[in-house]
Amino acid sequence: MINYTPRLLFINVELTLRCNLRCLHCGATAGKARVDELQTKEWILVMKQAAEMSCREVCILGGEPLLMPGWFQIAQAIGSLGMDIVLITNGRLIDPAVVRQLQSLKRLDRIGVSLDGATADVHDYIRGRQGSFQSALRAIWLLRDAGFEVGAITAVSRLNLPELFKMRDMLIGQNITWQIQAVGGHGRRWSDEWHLTPEQHYQVAEFIAKSRAAFGVDDLPVAGSHDFGYFSERLKGYTELEVWPGCAAGLATLGICSSGRVKPCLSQPDSRIIGNLREEPLKVIWEDDTRFRRNRNFHLGMLKGFCRKCPHAYICRGGCPNLPLAVTGSDADNPFCCYRLERWGQIPPDPFEEGWLDLRK
Repeated sequence: MINYTPRLLFINVELTLRCNLRCLHCGATAGKARVDELQTKEWILVMKQAAEMSCREVCILGGEPLLMPGWFQIAQAIGSLGMDIVLITNGRLIDPAVVRQLQSLKRLDRIGVSLDGATADVHDYIRGRQGSFQSALRAIWLLRDAGFEVGAITAVSRLNLPELFKMRDMLIGQNITWQIQAVGGHGRRWSDEWHLTPEQHYQVAEFIAKSRAAFGVDDLPVAGSHDFGYFSERLKGYTELEVWPGCAAGLATLGICSSGRVKPCLSQPDSRIIGNLREEPLKVIWEDDTRFRRNRNFHLGMLKGFCRKCPHAYICRGGCPNLPLAVTGSDADNPFCCYRLERWGQIPPDPFEEGWLDLRK
């Protein structure tokens, strides 16, 4: 059992499924708005409920959140209620007028812009629209120059793995952060053959660790997201947190779809929906432990194979469940684990010395 009192601190909000790109890796297969999306007044009511529960931060994303007609009013409400705002955008709608709107918001903490390649050929292919690479770069520089804390967010797969070194060279010394996350694709535009192998995943972790060590966090503040790890005895400084504390879904975080349906984590597939805010208040959903069994009522019987016998099992709980769920169909035994490969003596070649593993395999 987890000795932890759940407290809702962070909410990830899919304002709309409407999107002006058609990204291959999009788990929600965004494009058109859902037929039953929450309206602006409904979203503001949800934000009031979150504030009453002492939520600290709301991350708004999509789809493309700036395509939701009431996005600005919702963001204003979040800040006025005393919660920090994080915005994730593909950058296509960022222009000087939108920058001025963003500058007027209270408590806009940081902005992430999706960047999946160092060239238009790669980024635009992954994002499904010509011109999206230039739009993303323009947005990054506009936001940075306006004084925002801005970061590039890269979803890495076999489609753009060879781009990482070129992206690193492009981002060094640019006063922006860089978050790298592994694609766990389960959308309709995704092909399973594009997922990283566990060995390639380890190589990316080594790339992050060695890049940050070589250039320092001032010139290259790069880190792997929550799906990178875990508990490596060889690599240091490849994740956002020094030590992986386990998945926070249902313990400190929650995901809300544009329809008002709720998931422990917004990255999880719709099969993990646990409630609907049009039917129940946020507080009722959050306080029902039975909807969050994975993390609130964890026991070793939920794990299998290597994960079940791992000495880090009670803390790690199998790592981020979304990546193995997408790749293997199960979150009980996570093959994307640095510690696991090291224990098995299967450390892959150093990408700095021997390059990336053969992507044809």
